[in-house]
Amino acid sequence: MMTITVVSPSAAGNFVAWEGTGSAPTASVLNWNNPGDIAANTTVIPFNVGRGTTSRDFAIFYNGPSGQAQAVVDVVGYFVENTATALDCLNVTAFSSTTTVTNGAQSGFLYSLSCTTGYTSTGGGCYSGSNSVYMMAAGNSSDDVSYFCMWRNLSGADASVTSWNRCCRVPGR
Repeated sequence: MMTITVVSPSAAGNFVAWEGTGSAPTASVLNWNNPGDIAANTTVIPFNVGRGTTSRDFAIFYNGPSGQAQAVVDVVGYFVENTATALDCLNVTAFSSTTTVTNGAQSGFLYSLSCTTGYTSTGGGCYSGSNSVYMMAAGNSSDDVSYFCMWRNLSGADASVTSWNRCCRVPGR
């Protein structure tokens, strides 16, 4: 993307600009009507690098019945084709162990740890390696930054429950 300015034209005319390969296009990027005009226009000149063209140069052609003109070109910026960026993810895990109780039933909640700064919770869940522990519910906590597990241990044996939070971010370039 560039701004093209005409300076000190000796006659009316226009500029045509393109990537510099092949023939000039027929559409102008800047028009002026009188000798001595100063005019500018910002335009995009596609270079198509990576699509068969290796040129990173451009050409400007003065188009008019007679005369000449000076051109000033300021590069404003460029565009980069989008590419897929993989998420940077990690699991944040918290553990809780139940204790034996006389009636053989115990229930509770376990909250996962919050995501590290810059990461966002994108999922989570619960796990227990014991057949006597039943997961009753799991989901986002009210703060939307951690997961919770509601569990119930129906045996008199110790068992462990694990809650985890999937935390992701789009990595910087």
